[in-house]
Amino acid sequence: ISVSTVGLLSSAYAVAYALSKPASQLLAQRAASLRTLLAVYLLGSAAAGVAAGLCTSTLGLGVAVALNGLFGGGAWPVVSHLLIAWFPPESRGTYWSLVSSAGNVGSTLGAPLQMAAVAMHYRMYNSGAAEGSAGASAGLSDDDSWRGGFVLPNLTVAVVGVAVLCFVTGSPEDVPALKGG
Repeated sequence: ISVSTVGLLSSAYAVAYALSKPASQLLAQRAASLRTLLAVYLLGSAAAGVAAGLCTSTLGLGVAVALNGLFGGGAWPVVSHLLIAWFPPESRGTYWSLVSSAGNVGSTLGAPLQMAAVAMHYRMYNSGAAEGSAGASAGLSDDDSWRGGFVLPNLTVAVVGVAVLCFVTGSPEDVPALKGG
């Protein structure tokens, strides 16, 4: 992939990410279930990220990266609505900063984890362990070692999306233990 193509891919992500914010804000204001909406954004982002790692064409990669931007950018407005529903104004700043910090920690740890995933994938395909596997017969080579950097982190995002469906509620009133019942 050329440097200009990488620039186009980065731009596709950034534009899609930016466009998703206002649309997600409108959806979050009208959503029957913020939990479901957040899970859709997380699972959609995970699916797009895994798809990006499995793409065989630059056009497919561009579409997957743009979809990742759309889904990834849509999550924060939903999270902000959940924070507003869960915490009173006098303590909201504390929780807002904790959630915002989690994004910074994730970004800081994400790059080394992605590099580790790429390195693991690269070693697997260079060690001969993949000989005769579906990956080797599909033409994966040393040049494809970047794929693990998309697939592994996004599988983690999928797990978080499922956890959101299982454990997140729209407000404290939705938790019987907090109501005393």
